[in-house]
Amino acid sequence: MNCTSCNSEIIPGSQFCGNCGSAILIESEPSIQNSVKTSVGFSKAIKLGFSKWKDYKGRSSRREYWWFYLFSWLALFGMGTLWTTGSIILFAGGPLVVGAVFIATAFPLMLILIIVTIPLCVRRLHDINKSGYWLIAFFLLILTLLFMDLFSNSIISSVPVFQPIIGIAWWLIWFCKQGDPDTNRFGHPPTYEHGS
Repeated sequence: MNCTSCNSEIIPGSQFCGNCGSAILIESEPSIQNSVKTSVGFSKAIKLGFSKWKDYKGRSSRREYWWFYLFSWLALFGMGTLWTTGSIILFAGGPLVVGAVFIATAFPLMLILIIVTIPLCVRRLHDINKSGYWLIAFFLLILTLLFMDLFSNSIISSVPVFQPIIGIAWWLIWFCKQGDPDTNRFGHPPTYEHGS
């Protein structure tokens, strides 16, 4: 092995070049963890989300979750457009069948998306070594926000609004957190080779 600065021969095991004093970069041997593909893209995340729709065990990476989350928002925008178009048609006195078809198409699609997203959230929590039961706390938080919104003109409006905001920020921090690099109580880190 030669020094990258002065091209003189380096004594094996040295950390610095004996000739010029430059630090020696030691190339590490490839590990098993580095050889496994641990990244996932947009289309792969969508496929994994729908193929693991009833899998509450194991782990899902941060990239897998956020790519599917982006897909969910795009899909919800499309479904919301269908729902709104159907509602406008119905309330404007348009053809009843057309409005009903728009709404009847949007509702099951939204339900399917919710059913697919719940196990993905549980697996994402598993990746940061948290129980999937924390998802219940998030749903209660959402219900609290809805409750506060519905009764904002009553005595409930005196409830401090910052508590749900802190809860959402806490939730966001968890879902942005990098998963455990090693095996945790929920299994090995997610790998994305051979359709797994």
